[in-house]
Amino acid sequence: MDCFDLCRFLVTVQGNRIMDIKGDPSHPLTRGIICSKGRDLIQRHSHPERLRHPMVRRKSGFVRTTYAEVFDRVAATLASIHDQWGPTGVLNYTSDGYGGVKSRIQSIFFNCLGGDTRFSGSLCWGAGMAAQTFDFGDVQGHLPEDVLNSDLVIVWGRNPKATSLHFYTLLKQAEKNNTRIVIIDPIQSDTAKSLGTHVALKPGTDAALALSMAHVTVTENRYDRSFVQNHILGFDRFCQYLDRFDPETASRITGVSPDTIRKLAREYAAARAPGIWMGYGMQRYANGGNTVR
Repeated sequence: MDCFDLCRFLVTVQGNRIMDIKGDPSHPLTRGIICSKGRDLIQRHSHPERLRHPMVRRKSGFVRTTYAEVFDRVAATLASIHDQWGPTGVLNYTSDGYGGVKSRIQSIFFNCLGGDTRFSGSLCWGAGMAAQTFDFGDVQGHLPEDVLNSDLVIVWGRNPKATSLHFYTLLKQAEKNNTRIVIIDPIQSDTAKSLGTHVALKPGTDAALALSMAHVTVTENRYDRSFVQNHILGFDRFCQYLDRFDPETASRITGVSPDTIRKLAREYAAARAPGIWMGYGMQRYANGGNTVR
């Protein structure tokens, strides 16, 4: 269901019909809790309008057909393309959606067929993936449970109460453990209403806020100089660029007060183990890749 949590269900079946779905309490992340989308799978599975047969488009519209006809149609099309263009004439496009063990079975099929053409990046989060590869050489993130190890968590452009129930539960637990949580979002989302401190900025100005936080960190000498000297390239040029984003200037861009920018930057710099959890929205507009960087 396009969810990172990969819930595991305990399913009760009676007379070849699903009667009940419960979360598996032994799952390390979900611990038996499933969201409303998961619970509604029963209704989806047995809905009278659920598509139960293959359909093909005719001049009169979609009509029911057999799997044999569908398989013959697809096989004939693939064979024709292979004969004319070779296996790379077929583009195998896939995205996450379902995250179970069979989510890449079509790749096995095309491998057996002699290969195909595949894409790099993603229509969904390609800008952020490219940004992290530029900066760190790879795309890596925290495990959800890592919020329990942090003393400051910034949830940036993300609404886990609506989109990731189990991560939201971990955030609530972290807050009870005195972890400070900041929600950066243009709107007062469900998460912002119920967790931590909400910092509302104008849409599309995330990079200006981040650069201004960096401006405060550098000008107030709140960074690790030895780490910069030994591991960072281009730091002097970066600092020159930061001169454009003092808190007063950034405030006019973002709508966030200069005092809030300074406070957030100082708290982040002083935290023992701060963590930023980004959402998809910040990379889905012009300059989104550099915003993530």
